[in-house]
Amino acid sequence: MPVNKELTRLLDIWEYQVVCIDDENEHEVTLFVEPTRRYPICPKCRQACLFVHSTEERTVRHLDAFHRRCFLRFEVRYLRCQTCGVHAEANDLVASRKRTTKAFRRYVGGLCRYMPIAQVAEHVGLSEDTVRTVDKEYLAQQYPPVDFSKLRRLAVDEIAYRKGRKYLTVVANYDTGEVIWTGEGKDAATLGAFFRHIGPKVCRQLVAVSMDMSASYLKAVRRYCPHAREVFDRFHVAKHLNDAVNETRKLIMARASEQRRRVVKGKRFVLLRRFEKLSDGQVEQLDQLLELNDDLTAVYLMKEQFNQFWSCGNAGAAARFLDAWVAEALATSIRPLRKVARMIRRHRRGLLAYHVHHMTNGPLEGINTKVNVLRRTRYGFRDLEYFGLKIRQLSIERSSRQLRRKARSVA
Repeated sequence: MPVNKELTRLLDIWEYQVVCIDDENEHEVTLFVEPTRRYPICPKCRQACLFVHSTEERTVRHLDAFHRRCFLRFEVRYLRCQTCGVHAEANDLVASRKRTTKAFRRYVGGLCRYMPIAQVAEHVGLSEDTVRTVDKEYLAQQYPPVDFSKLRRLAVDEIAYRKGRKYLTVVANYDTGEVIWTGEGKDAATLGAFFRHIGPKVCRQLVAVSMDMSASYLKAVRRYCPHAREVFDRFHVAKHLNDAVNETRKLIMARASEQRRRVVKGKRFVLLRRFEKLSDGQVEQLDQLLELNDDLTAVYLMKEQFNQFWSCGNAGAAARFLDAWVAEALATSIRPLRKVARMIRRHRRGLLAYHVHHMTNGPLEGINTKVNVLRRTRYGFRDLEYFGLKIRQLSIERSSRQLRRKARSVA
């Protein structure tokens, strides 16, 4: 096989063939290529045209070859189509008005999945803004617009994208794990914008929405999706119960003697961790803490007792347990415990919905952890549209790995 044909095959530019080396130095090589088709193809009607109106020489960046940056130089033919008029010929090598080949843009997009923008820019020899633009366009092409027609269940949460209480609302398809929408803010208007985006028809087909006990999100769901059942995330409930334990601990510390403070100090995580996960040494520390104060003992036992709510067999048994737990908590004089009991009573309907739909925000929280790592490695995101595309990329790849893992376990 001739050298030029072999080089053409290695470069994977099947629409063109290498004619010669046009220019080269220690770091770069420029190859002159020409189209393999005799007649240009109209990009509109896809018909071959006999008449070439004019030509224009272009030089574009391609994948590196032999440890040197590779550029391709070729002539773009402008054809005169009898149906469509004058157009540049159809070209699968380079996108319209781009200075890099499609293969090179896919390569940069793949690097941006695993490396920070600055490192990718240094590696390929482009500016950070150019790499960011290439990756954004690659993601938009790789992950087309979401099909909302089959939406049934949603998971909603917020994530901080910058210091100073700057938040994004993240909405995921609960059944697939894919993030389908992101919006700036975490109020009712933000989530309302998503519901307006998907339209009233899709809103009517939603059956459940998993979220925290945010009044803003609850307001938006009840306004736009009155038929959907709100399901409050069990992990957010656990956080509020842990906060009640911690506030009680602080109250005890404030009025305890110096000796008792030394016993309590540094033991916060022993109180907040679930009992079955404590080591033998931590169980001994817990016993010492609970002997100090009856209020702390009561709050801790109520926190642990509430875990039984999630394992109730049905909604009826869960309702009886919840009412009894709230009544017992309100009968105490412990302010943090009474506060969380009133909150649980206000959100009774959404908590009981767990026993109907068995939904949590666990998958979305897992994605949020990865997003936080992404945000720190990229030193924040100024382009929220780009940030949303990166979040969607993480969620799609994560759900794909979970499906493969599930398939292997079944096999």
